[in-house]
Amino acid sequence: MQRRKPTLIGDILKKAVGNNDILTKGMQEAGIVDSWREVAGDHIANATESLYIRNQKLYVELSSQVAKHEFYNNRLSIINGLNRIAGRRIIHFIQIV
Repeated sequence: MQRRKPTLIGDILKKAVGNNDILTKGMQEAGIVDSWREVAGDHIANATESLYIRNQKLYVELSSQVAKHEFYNNRLSIINGLNRIAGRRIIHFIQIV
C-alpha cells in the first residue's frame, strides 16, 4: 500500500461544498449568524433574543428598546458588514421581530 500525502479537512470541505451552490449559501449564512456580535456590536448582540435568515432577509428579535434604536441608526453598516464577511450580497434587508 502506498502512502499518500495527508489532506486537510478544510480543503476537502471546500472542494465538496464548492460544487454545490445550496451548501455554499448555507455555509455563508451560518458565517453571518456567527459573526453577528462582531458586526452589530456587544450592546445589540447582548439584547438579541433570536436571529435567523430566510429569503435573503435577516430576522432579529431584540429585547431592548435602546438596542432597537441603536440598531436602526446602524442598520446599513450592519448589512454591509455582514455581506462583506459572507463575501457576497446575501442579506438584503434586516427585519426586527
